Amino acid sequence: MLSPVKPPLRREPQQARSKKVVEKICRATLKVSRTQGLSALNTNLIAQVAGVDISSVYRFFPNKDSIIHYILEQWLGDIRDVWDRFETDPELLKLPWQAYFLELSREWQVPGTAEKYSGLAAVWAVYPDLRALDTQHREYFIDFFIRQMKRFGARGNRRQWRDLAVYLYVMEDEVHMLAATGAFSTLKSGRALFLDTMVFLLGRQLR
Repeated sequence: MLSPVKPPLRREPQQARSKKVVEKICRATLKVSRTQGLSALNTNLIAQVAGVDISSVYRFFPNKDSIIHYILEQWLGDIRDVWDRFETDPELLKLPWQAYFLELSREWQVPGTAEKYSGLAAVWAVYPDLRALDTQHREYFIDFFIRQMKRFGARGNRRQWRDLAVYLYVMEDEVHMLAATGAFSTLKSGRALFLDTMVFLLGRQLR
């Protein structure tokens, strides 16, 4: 169970209308971050793009940082839901190690999120105060990964598995960030290199 870094919302939206307003604010924030960059974000611009009054923004969020915080919690929560499913779905648990981790990597990128959150590639550099969210998220993955290595009877020890988990966690995100900047010819080619590397490294302990 993750403890919140700091509550991002002034109040939780309860009614459908309020939830729709918060959704509009989040969509507008992501749109501005994609088209103009994180540095362009401000609450007035967010309200304008969302088509809501600035008072509606402040009704739910104290500032732009809290909006980014809220969006990150939703995004990272969706990814953790994937990891949880890979630990409880009987069909997935039947897969051999290679198929399991390849499918995990594919599902890790929740459908549609790569494009939706593309403007947040530099979020940890621009919002260092929110890094605790990434740290908690990474630890969640490390614990999950170590449990799977034990389940598959991997060689090595917890320290080695932890180091490998950190490497795969960082590289999974780095591939998408580099592809977004044009460093790879295509995201597909970058992903293929990552998957080949992942299978090779896992194979040293699972074959």
